[in-house]
Amino acid sequence: MGKKLLVLAILIILLSLPVYAKISVTSQAEKSNIYMDEQAVFKVTVRNHDPNAKTINVYTTDLRWYVDVEPEVTTIKANSDINFDLMLVPNVWAQPGSQIVKVNVEDPNGGSGDKVVLELPVFVKSYDSAQREYSPSIEVIVTIPEVVDPREGLSLDVYLRNRNKRDNQDLQITLSSDLFSDNKTLSFGPLEERTEKFLFDIDNAAEAGEHQLQVNLFSGDRIINRQSIEYNILGYSTFVVQDDITEALFKETTEYTVKNEGNIRKTDNFRVSMGFLQRLFTSFSVRPDRFDFGGSYIEWELDLAPMEEVNIRVVRNFRPTIYAILIVIVTVMMYFIYRSPVILKKESVITGSSEDGISELKVLLHLRNRGPDLIENLTLTDLVPSLGDYVDEKRVGTLSPSKVIKHQQKGTLLRWEFEALDPFEERIITYRIKTKMTVVGGFNLPPGKIRFVTKKGTERIVRSNRFLLGLGL
Repeated sequence: MGKKLLVLAILIILLSLPVYAKISVTSQAEKSNIYMDEQAVFKVTVRNHDPNAKTINVYTTDLRWYVDVEPEVTTIKANSDINFDLMLVPNVWAQPGSQIVKVNVEDPNGGSGDKVVLELPVFVKSYDSAQREYSPSIEVIVTIPEVVDPREGLSLDVYLRNRNKRDNQDLQITLSSDLFSDNKTLSFGPLEERTEKFLFDIDNAAEAGEHQLQVNLFSGDRIINRQSIEYNILGYSTFVVQDDITEALFKETTEYTVKNEGNIRKTDNFRVSMGFLQRLFTSFSVRPDRFDFGGSYIEWELDLAPMEEVNIRVVRNFRPTIYAILIVIVTVMMYFIYRSPVILKKESVITGSSEDGISELKVLLHLRNRGPDLIENLTLTDLVPSLGDYVDEKRVGTLSPSKVIKHQQKGTLLRWEFEALDPFEERIITYRIKTKMTVVGGFNLPPGKIRFVTKKGTERIVRSNRFLLGLGL
């Protein structure tokens, strides 16, 4: 029996101990005497004594009242305060007279020390009160799309309802956001209701994501209603391409401007059609990232921030190729215009030899008129080296030199005279050389020379090739 009494005494002591309060709440009435269509206002301060952050809910279980707070309360940091306005709005079940409205302030995830009940005194005045002066009481409901496409602008509606018989002549509604703002001055009759429509143009580059719209309704200098609405700007991106073509002789320059006309970053490919042969004559200000070796396009990989642009210059230049072709054509034309119509080629064959070397050889001079015009007054000269002697022989079919001049050191000079050489005519002049001694190794024959007069009366000289003759060659 004694043990039971001891346990009971301990329980009574524990229950009588004070509960440690983790939050404390104070309130001060700003407006507690109201009519049925008005709202009571209290200044509330909540203190978090806990070293951890807390989630706060503010509500009432009294069915005759609505509770609203401004600004909206969600969390309190550790060991800190928050201040807000608490509004009590009577509903259709509210009764006139003096009354206490119980409002709960609590952390729904906490314990017994995380809840405080405020007892707020309110006096509701009767509609039958003599000479009643109505205060401004306007209901505001804002309708705005949850997601706004900035390319299409924004259309929103503000519904306004006068809750009493006051004639409001000095109302002003303001809408403000980081993307737009507007205001209107209104006159509002007793119990009147209407919807005001607002249209806004939004910058296409407006940042995608969540934005805040603040709607305030003023009566004179006093805010009588305030709404804070969240809306989202749609994220989009698109590449817009502009091209500027400049054409010149055998050259075409295209300036491509690629711009991300969106509000989020875009990574995509930009492609230009181009055949393989065109690519051989094309240069780029920005090197392409990919070539289609099938010969149909080139491609750049672009990564552009919102409203960023890049310029790409594509130059198709056929001038170097055209110039090269023209140079070749002009060179060939100049060659055919200025080349000698007469050509002289020298050859030689060994006609006498032994184990000791060369003893006799035959020289052939090929003379040809490769042009369509008659060539007159030709003089052909050739030099026999001093190691050999010219063999003068009279044979049918051979043309003997018109003059033979011997020189002890330089050798023997041979000269032939021709009155004319017909168009495309070819002649072969041959003569023999007998060496003064057996030549071992090579025998060097100097070039021959022909002098003639062209159709225009210009004298020209053409030399043959130098010929090196040797055994085994």
